[in-house]
Amino acid sequence: MDENYLWPNGVIPFVLSKDYDEKGRNLIAKAISEFHKKTCIQFVQRIKETDFIYISPEGGCASHVGRVGGVQNVSLGKGCYSVGVMMHELMHTLGFVHEQNRPDRDDYITVLWDNVKEGREGNFVKLEWYAIQSLDEMYDYSSILHYGRFAFSKKPASKATLEPKNKRARIGQRKRLSEGDVRKINKLYKCGNKLYGVIHKINFLPHH
Repeated sequence: MDENYLWPNGVIPFVLSKDYDEKGRNLIAKAISEFHKKTCIQFVQRIKETDFIYISPEGGCASHVGRVGGVQNVSLGKGCYSVGVMMHELMHTLGFVHEQNRPDRDDYITVLWDNVKEGREGNFVKLEWYAIQSLDEMYDYSSILHYGRFAFSKKPASKATLEPKNKRARIGQRKRLSEGDVRKINKLYKCGNKLYGVIHKINFLPHH
C-alpha cells in the first residue's frame, strides 16, 4: 500500500456523530482505547484537520481501507455495537484488509464457494501482496480481521464458507486485537520505541 494511504504519525482525527446514544459512545471509546493501550496510534478529536473520519451509526458496519483524504465515513450502526466489531472496522481505517484475502490464504483455509451467498464472492477474493499489509507476519487465524466460518453463507446460513486447514484453529473472533494485529499496526506505523500504553481519555460529550 502507498504510504499516502497511511495516517501521518499514526494520528487519526475524528468527529463523532451526535446521533449516538450513551451506550454507543462508550463502546466506541473502549474500542479506541484498545489501540491507545497497545499501539502508538492516536485517535484525536478533530479541531480543523482536513483529513479526518466521521463516525456515524448509519450504513451498517463499514470503513474505507486507509486514509482516502478529506472526510471519510466510518459506519458503526446498532448491528456493530460490540467493541470487537468496532475495532475490526477501525483496523480497516488504519489500512488493513481482511486476513483471508491474503494471497497465501489457500495454504491455511479452504473457501467453500458453493456455500457463498450469490453476489458476495468478492469478499473472498485473493489480493496481491502489494495490496495488503502482511509485514512479514504469518497468516493469523486469530486476527480480528479474519472472517468467521459462516461469513456470507447462503440461506439457511448453516453451511461453512471458510474451513481452516488447521482443524484446531478458530477463526472470526471479535473480542480483541490479536498479537499479530498489534505487531502489524506497530510495524506499519513505525511505532518502534515510541511511548504507547498511555490512555488518552476520550470525552464524548452528549450533543444537545
